[in-house]
Amino acid sequence: MSNEHRQKWQRREIRAAFACLGLSIGFALYPALQYVLQPVPYRNVEIVGKTRAGDWLNVIATFTKTACQIERLEVVGSAVGVPEFLIWRHLGQLTPEEHDRTVGRHAFRVAIYVDARAYDWIELRTRHDCAGERVDRVFARIVEVPAS
Repeated sequence: MSNEHRQKWQRREIRAAFACLGLSIGFALYPALQYVLQPVPYRNVEIVGKTRAGDWLNVIATFTKTACQIERLEVVGSAVGVPEFLIWRHLGQLTPEEHDRTVGRHAFRVAIYVDARAYDWIELRTRHDCAGERVDRVFARIVEVPAS
């Protein structure tokens, strides 16, 4: 095999190695990129109040709505490692499903039925329609649930 022929094969091997490396990196980063590129229906969520009222936990949060239409709100709590859906009621004039908010800063008030249980955490989860794409997100996670 001539020296020129050997160099051609070496260049091909190097190109193939870089192609394999690029594909490997692409496959590894794809899930992260998919999450980063997903539409964001809200930002800057902050729990500004948590109070117990009997068997109910009243939560006040502020957030900035950026886009999308809300389809559903769910509240999930975990007691001793077992997650379950919790009963909740909106403390505003209309439920989130009845009223799609405009873009901008908002407050959100909800009462969650917690009974006498000690929850490890409670999550407020949302589903939005963002230009035909379904986006499920955790709106807020409460880890310090006030005792009754």
